[in-house]
Amino acid sequence: MRFDLLTPTQNTTRCHWKGDARYWSADVGGRLHADVLWGYDEPLPVAADIAGPVAFYNERVDITG
Repeated sequence: MRFDLLTPTQNTTRCHWKGDARYWSADVGGRLHADVLWGYDEPLPVAADIAGPVAFYNERVDITG
């Protein structure tokens, strides 16, 4: 993944079961895709196994290898 294309945003959401998620935007080819990537840096203890990995909204991106 090209992390140099990502910019952290101020957007956050709260899940009752997982905790606070933070978001990143991607600037690809001069087009900004706002809040397209999200993840949990410090999830609640019950969801500790999701700390670190990030996810894309699949309906907003095409991921190719």
